[in-house]
Amino acid sequence: MWHFQPDIVLLAFTCNDVRNNSKLLEWDRMRPFYDLVDDRLVLDDSFRQSDAYRFRRSAWMQSFYAAVNASRVLQLLREGRNSWTRRRLMAQQAKSTTGTGQDGTRGVFGEPQDADWKKAWAITEQILLRIRDDVVKRDVMFLLAIT
Repeated sequence: MWHFQPDIVLLAFTCNDVRNNSKLLEWDRMRPFYDLVDDRLVLDDSFRQSDAYRFRRSAWMQSFYAAVNASRVLQLLREGRNSWTRRRLMAQQAKSTTGTGQDGTRGVFGEPQDADWKKAWAITEQILLRIRDDVVKRDVMFLLAIT
């Protein structure tokens, strides 16, 4: 159910969206992804079964997150750690992924160079089509802006 009645839905599509939609290419895997089974999107929320996710959801970690949210110093330390982790993982990915740059996005709008990127594009295309179909069936204009 939609809470608003828009005349237009504008979806901003950036070069990292394809990577973000792929469990194989995305560095942050602590969230749900879609997979393709017989050309249909299937939700993969298996991350919920991981020890890391259960640890993040523990009472101790929830208390820690509350402390971080209340402290600018802790937020700065968290962002520094996240930035370092992101750069390290993306550098590893760049070494193992052909046809991409350091951040895994350069050339993303060209022909996919390996199976992982082909699958990421197939998943992304299905997601975009699902969004478009949902918008159009409500008689609303759908626009996709590539940024």
